Amino acid sequence: MKMLFLGGDKRQLVVMNFFNNKDHEIDVVGYEQEKLPSGVFNKKLKDLDVSIYDVIFFPVNGVKEDGEITAEFSGEKIILDNDVLKNTKRDALIFTGILNNKVKDILTISNRGAVVLMEDKVVTQENSIPTVEGIIGDLINNTEYTINDSNILVFGYGNVGKPLVEKLEYLGAKVTVGVLSKSDYNALKEKKIKVFYTFDKKEMINNIKFNETIINTATSKVLDKEYLKYVSKNSYILDVASHPHGIDVDYANELGLNTKVWMGIPSAVAPKTAAKILTKKINSIIGGDYT
Repeated sequence: MKMLFLGGDKRQLVVMNFFNNKDHEIDVVGYEQEKLPSGVFNKKLKDLDVSIYDVIFFPVNGVKEDGEITAEFSGEKIILDNDVLKNTKRDALIFTGILNNKVKDILTISNRGAVVLMEDKVVTQENSIPTVEGIIGDLINNTEYTINDSNILVFGYGNVGKPLVEKLEYLGAKVTVGVLSKSDYNALKEKKIKVFYTFDKKEMINNIKFNETIINTATSKVLDKEYLKYVSKNSYILDVASHPHGIDVDYANELGLNTKVWMGIPSAVAPKTAAKILTKKINSIIGGDYT
């Protein structure tokens, strides 16, 4: 089976090594600064014949709106055209971490489908563990106070938000959660965790002012110009959501707020664990034995 990796990070290295050891033929784009194992070949995007590949991998975090892909091991930007998949085999397997707008455009133009790894329930649940560990480590390194007894506001109560809130509570933080859904609201009330609806402007302003750490896990815009002006200059804001993020980062920077956007946390803090999760899922679809 012939495989193509378009960009990527440390997770893709582990995945490609696994399949390389299973005697698949592997080409990669964007790895010229990495020593590749025997049997893996670096290619230039302009020289690719995509029609020869049975499996194609996009980076886990998808494709940016301008077509740029994550290429951690390249010294140059790699930009994909919308028709990059146009000449692929009809039955080629295409994998992406997330299905953002740019990936949708590429798939629509080529009339192809894709396996979206981060929409798989098992993958997202297992992936949340290194993500939460990374967030907690980031708070320890980037704030001047302990998590214990800190006032922390978390937006979102999904795959990342839920285990994050549980860990923060366990570490003694005073956690408040902003949610949209009634089921999330009721679940948090039942656990006696402070919660409010993000569509309630008064509650939003009160909680933004009060909490010294704000963590966004929601993919929809939560902190825009209307609300960022209420954030204290002493607060720390961490946005871990995928594109287009939940915070207007440009405006936050304009206001001089201490803001960080951090994507691909599992790759940064536990690439081998994260890659093992992905490899298991990919291999189950391709049809091999996972060992």
